[in-house]
Amino acid sequence: MTLFRYIHQNPVKAGLVSRAEEYEYSSWGNDYLGKSTLVVCNTQSAINRYGIEELTEWVSMPLVDNTICIDISERQIIADETVRQMILMKCGAKSIADFQQYSKERQKDIVRDVMIELGAGPRQMSRVTGLSYTLIYKTYK
Repeated sequence: MTLFRYIHQNPVKAGLVSRAEEYEYSSWGNDYLGKSTLVVCNTQSAINRYGIEELTEWVSMPLVDNTICIDISERQIIADETVRQMILMKCGAKSIADFQQYSKERQKDIVRDVMIELGAGPRQMSRVTGLSYTLIYKTYK
């Protein structure tokens, strides 16, 4: 989301426009807000996930000068045991076998939360939970 805002706020920060939606070459005004009949970007995923109101609020907030979003930071390695413990703590299960008995929706919510909080990847989550990589990848995507 920071990168999303960073991209759309660049013309504002550069002094080209006063609001992100005013920049004529931006997908924000043209595609997300529907100011152009020529749609270039597929916006549905972001709109479905966050809603246009939340996205609008997010893009409208100016960035602070020290915002870092393009720099690549070193990825931390999270131990499988740490991931397993977090999953069990979040769902109150005693074992991964118990976790696997939850509904798919509940499993997806827990997996998504753990991936975001710990930075675990879909392969690791698949390995730890026994859920398919594809299910986890689609959940996080």
